[in-house]
Amino acid sequence: MIPNDIIKRWWPNGYGEQTLYTLAVYNGKQFMGQRSIGFRTVELAQHGYGPNINGTSFYFVINGHPIFVKGSNWIPPDAFQERVSDERLERLLLSAKLANMNMLRVWGGGRYERDSFYDLADRLGIMLWHDFMFACSL
Repeated sequence: MIPNDIIKRWWPNGYGEQTLYTLAVYNGKQFMGQRSIGFRTVELAQHGYGPNINGTSFYFVINGHPIFVKGSNWIPPDAFQERVSDERLERLLLSAKLANMNMLRVWGGGRYERDSFYDLADRLGIMLWHDFMFACSL
């Protein structure tokens, strides 16, 4: 186990730095690929309000700290995914960051975004609440 003081944690936008590390995978001596990863803990906190009150709280705790989620919905910026460049994705996600958002709910209506979308969100400190494919269908 690596001590906590060696690894810097990834934080959502507005709460700290988005520290990312490069993970390289090898099969013996053969290079298989690499990607950026961030280390964080995520907890969904749900606490009852008392014996005479219905319902529970609902908030996220990242790295041991409660987070105030600010965001919006993400739907595909174009019906044809190949018309959306990585530069356009970066402009859109950067605009969310500059608007102080730290989470986007990703629409589950029929397709997943490309890997660069998820990499950009990590780099910009945007957490993703991802619907399952066709989550809004009957």
